[in-house]
Formats: sequence, structure tokens, C-alpha cells
Amino acid sequence: MIADAAAGGVWIAIIGVNLLPSVLLLTVLSADRFAAGGWRLLSRALPALAAGFVAAWLVLGRPYAPDTSLQTLLACLPLMFGYQFALSVVTWRLGRRIARQNRELERATRTDSASDLPNRRHFDARAAHAFKLYQRSGRQVALLLIDIDRFKTTNDRYGHGMGDVVVRRVGQVLRSTATGDDVPARFGGDEFALLLAPADRERARSIAERVRAEISRLVFEAEPGLSCTVSIGLADTRGTHAALTDWIRDADAALYRAKAAGRNRVEGS
Repeated sequence: MIADAAAGGVWIAIIGVNLLPSVLLLTVLSADRFAAGGWRLLSRALPALAAGFVAAWLVLGRPYAPDTSLQTLLACLPLMFGYQFALSVVTWRLGRRIARQNRELERATRTDSASDLPNRRHFDARAAHAFKLYQRSGRQVALLLIDIDRFKTTNDRYGHGMGDVVVRRVGQVLRSTATGDDVPARFGGDEFALLLAPADRERARSIAERVRAEISRLVFEAEPGLSCTVSIGLADTRGTHAALTDWIRDADAALYRAKAAGRNRVEGS
């Protein structure tokens, strides 16, 4: 591109520094160099352009014809408008590509790849927003904490590959259950959550029982003997919850009771 800039300088000398085409060549060559390599490339290309111009101008006897005729003006029009249009198209495409990559990156940072559910970070943000909304407006929300029963035994007996299948299938159940502003998520390992918004205790328990029942009916073709159950802890928002951690703690305590009571059950706070 530096050699091309030098050749551009030669052309400016050949046309006798004719004003319009000379400015046009200088503008296009400078813009291309800057777009390709920023100030670093431009700072190397401009001296090459100047050197090419001076050498050719001296060899040709220093021609100088700055006046631009109508014919020359018309000949320059395609480059003037064509270059700007092409540059606009490239910029537009680049902008769309960057926007798409940003969306994909954002999705990757908030999604658990194994279950294709939102991850803990995204869930915490949504749960915090829902809790603040409850404190401001009284809009009831409920939280289900879900734990796969004896998941370590499943991994040990059937292998981690099958464990990944179990995680994915549980994620599918939660995703199909969520509606509206509900947020299913994977906390990691055998732990999941489902934020229900809006939801009173009656709706929350009904959905929790449906989730528990659907997961217990899952069939794994690769391992017909494999069954999967979950224990679920339920907590709805209350006036006694001073902070988000209080709400989560109640759901976690309910989950612990469900595990202690024999698993494959729903317990409320």
C-alpha cells in the first residue's frame, strides 16, 4: 500500500497537479491507508506519495496545470460518488457484523452452554430487579431452587456424558415451563432456579409440582434404566425480606427440607 501511494504521487505529477483529480487522489489514497492501518500506515504512505510526486514532477519538467475542465470534472464524478458509496457500504456491513458479534458475546456471557439456560450471573441480575420491583410496587414474585437428586450417583454410574444429557433435559423442561417474565437458570452442577414473575404462592406451587412431575417422567433412550427426579424449594416474596439474600435464603432452606424429607418433592418456605 505504500508503493501504491507512491504511484498515486506519480499520477498527480503526470496530470500536472490538476486541482480536482489531484485532491481526489490524495483524499482516496489517504482514507484507504488510514482505514487499513491507522495513523501508523498513513504516516509512512504520505512521504512515499510525496517522494513519488517530486521525482516524477522533476523528471517531467515540473508540469503545472491546476485548472479543472468540465470534461475532467465529469470524469471524476464516478470516483467521487462511487468511492463514498462503497465506503458507506463497507462501514454499514462492518457495523452490522460488530453488532451481531456483540449480541453473540453478550449471550455467551449470560448463558450456560451445557443447559442453554441463563447462568447464575444473569439470573442474579434479573432476580435483583424483580425484588426491587416487589419492594416498590408489591408485585409478587416467587423463586424455585431446584436440585437434581443424587446427581453424583448418576455421573458415577452412567458417566459424565450422560450427566450432561440429564442437565440438558432438565433445562428443556424449565425452559418450556417458563412464560412471560419467568427466568429459568442454571446455577452450576446439579442446581437450577426458576424465577416466576408475577406469581403468588398458589401459582408457584402449581408450577413447582408440574416441573417436578415432568422431570420425573423423563425417559433417556440411551439408558432405559436411568430415572431423574428433583427436589424443589419454594419461596415467595414477603415483607419480612429486607434484602434479596433473605429471599434466596428462604428458598434454599426450603430446598434443604425437601432433600431431608426424602427428595422428589416440593417444600415451601
